[in-house]
Amino acid sequence: MVIRFKPYTRVTLNKETREVLINRPLIDGNVGQIFDLTDIGIEVIEMIGNSSYEDIMSKVSRNNPNSKDEIKEIISFLFNENYIEVLGEVITDPALALYSRIIPLWAELESGGTDRNEIQRRLMTKKIAVIGCGTIGASIIAKLTSMGVQNYVLIDSDVVEETNLTRQPLFSLQDIGNKKTSVLKQFISDRILNAYVKTYDLYVENISDLTIINDVDLIISSGDGPNLDKIVNNYAEQHQKSVCFAAAYNGHNGKVLPLYLPGKSHTIECINNYLQDDNRFTGTHKNMNDFIISTVPYIGEMIGSIATAEIIKFLTGQIEPFLINKVLFVNISKYEVSIVEIPENWKGCSCSYKMVKSI
Repeated sequence: MVIRFKPYTRVTLNKETREVLINRPLIDGNVGQIFDLTDIGIEVIEMIGNSSYEDIMSKVSRNNPNSKDEIKEIISFLFNENYIEVLGEVITDPALALYSRIIPLWAELESGGTDRNEIQRRLMTKKIAVIGCGTIGASIIAKLTSMGVQNYVLIDSDVVEETNLTRQPLFSLQDIGNKKTSVLKQFISDRILNAYVKTYDLYVENISDLTIINDVDLIISSGDGPNLDKIVNNYAEQHQKSVCFAAAYNGHNGKVLPLYLPGKSHTIECINNYLQDDNRFTGTHKNMNDFIISTVPYIGEMIGSIATAEIIKFLTGQIEPFLINKVLFVNISKYEVSIVEIPENWKGCSCSYKMVKSI
């Protein structure tokens, strides 16, 4: 059987410098790793993609006597690092044909008997609660649905208003006056087979309001209530639930908050306190106009996409989200991106994460 590099793995061979760059996008980001090559290594890399293990062993060892051990070592290393696979060994399950363009993305995450089909099935079985179905919540729902997530609890008391249409592309003129949760339920059902969506016309004001989501795998807090994040934070700590506190925006600026993972990260209250404590410039806010803070559609989509990427990493169970205890700031004017990392034991931390780390 032919050995090939896994889908989406980038391989750049430079024979002059005798080096190869191998990059797995989800694991390595844009960096990858550069390896020095011998003549044997160059031949092995060149043959991968159109030759079987036996063919590589036969041809390379014929050109380079006493090279079989090195060939075995190179190919074994490439397999162990999830760089290569045997063509035809993993075939997309016909039942997952709808996601045939997505499933190859999971190839680099395969490990311990968990193949790309199983990773996709895992995504499809997760149950997600979305509290707040506006700009960010709807953006995340659209993307998770496209990835195959089919089980949702949608919580929001709002109806679609005319001004929503400038930032929330899932809503139309015909939806004005309808419940946002009902419109999004229909969107999900129109996009995905076997969708199961429960909706609640509810404005969350107390922890007791959240008993309806006791069985979810992840909570997305994307509403705009003044105490919502604190209520969700307290509920998550009590019930050991993971939370995506989604994001925030103001005009052309966006902020993506980290996932809250019990025992692995600071609480949202602790993070907000750190950001306030770390403020480089302090003073009194003087622009007290009564306009409603909003944004432009591309900011909402950008930060919704980044938040979704972190959620997908978490849901696969195969790769750790990047924004754990990190807050990402985006400014669209100059395409500036910055990250603030919250230390494990910063002086103002009083959350359970500090206690866990001190044990």
